[in-house]
Amino acid sequence: MKKHGVGITDIISFIIGALGIIATIISAFVTLQNGFLILYVELLVLQTFLIGMWSYCLYVRKKVNDKVIEYEKKIENLNIEKQELKILLDDQGGRQQKRINEIYQSINSMIANQKNVSKLNNDFCTRVPYITDSSYHILDSLLTLQISDNELVNKEIYHAIDEFANGLFDTYKRYTANLLNYEVMIEEAYLRTKGVNINVAASIKLFNKPYYIKDSRNSVFLYTSFRDKHTYDKHEREIGDRIYSIDGNVDFVHCLIKDQFIMNNASKDSESYMNEHIDFDTYYNCAIVVAIKSKLADGSYKFLGYLCCDCLNKNAEIEIFDMQSAQILFALAQQYATFLETLAVNWESRVEEINDISQEFLQMIYSKFVNG
Repeated sequence: MKKHGVGITDIISFIIGALGIIATIISAFVTLQNGFLILYVELLVLQTFLIGMWSYCLYVRKKVNDKVIEYEKKIENLNIEKQELKILLDDQGGRQQKRINEIYQSINSMIANQKNVSKLNNDFCTRVPYITDSSYHILDSLLTLQISDNELVNKEIYHAIDEFANGLFDTYKRYTANLLNYEVMIEEAYLRTKGVNINVAASIKLFNKPYYIKDSRNSVFLYTSFRDKHTYDKHEREIGDRIYSIDGNVDFVHCLIKDQFIMNNASKDSESYMNEHIDFDTYYNCAIVVAIKSKLADGSYKFLGYLCCDCLNKNAEIEIFDMQSAQILFALAQQYATFLETLAVNWESRVEEINDISQEFLQMIYSKFVNG
């Protein structure tokens, strides 16, 4: 930076002027007798005036120089701020591009997951007829052989039905496991598009038998039939260890009349949230719940269970789940209801004439779940 201020030349000039005053004073004393006193006094006054003007000019120049220094410092600070702002903008631009790339990756992940679900549906569509055909093949063989031993025939019939049940139950487990893993991936991918990176868990609560609004709520119960693989592998949250009522859980009641239940940042002390798990907030405080249901001809619904998604959010300033994330879950629940109803039709049509076998598909699933 260029230096400004009073230089050595200015100081010397001031000294010379001061010496001139002193010389004039001395001269005045020397010429007291020769009549030039008035002239010397006038010169003294003039020199004093000029020195005063000169001093004032030096003062003004110093003030100007101080202002110049001040403005140069401001300009320098502005240049520094400009450089910092440029760095900040470049950094924000990089973060924004990174954010865009993350959104693209999330969208691509959602598309890839949808492709996997399509493959899963295709596998399901081909597997169920195969299981049905295998079961009928055994019965056809018995009829063709015209075996007269009723005990043997009944034994083979029950064996065929049991094999059919095992096949459907295996299909149910495969499809459900893939569905929940897909649910986790697509919900997490959607949340990343909002800038939220958090692990979510998925589960299914099934009724022990279909529930209809006209039925008493005490006539049915729910149990956790499945969890996503990551949650299951941790062995921290129950699967089938306890039963739940409808009325003991506000989300279950809510979903009997609404499409979805959304909760963010709840605790066991929350007055607006009721859950039979009193320590639920150990594992989650944000959740989405939707009913797994199929519409009947009269416009009412047949309820099969609930599809759930939850997470533990430690930042109370943000809400994790919104209507869009609930819509994803609702679509999956509708798809899953179609899957269960397809299995139910195949099962119930096979056992409708066998009195001592549970005819409801959900009852068969619960029996397999409990007894293996």
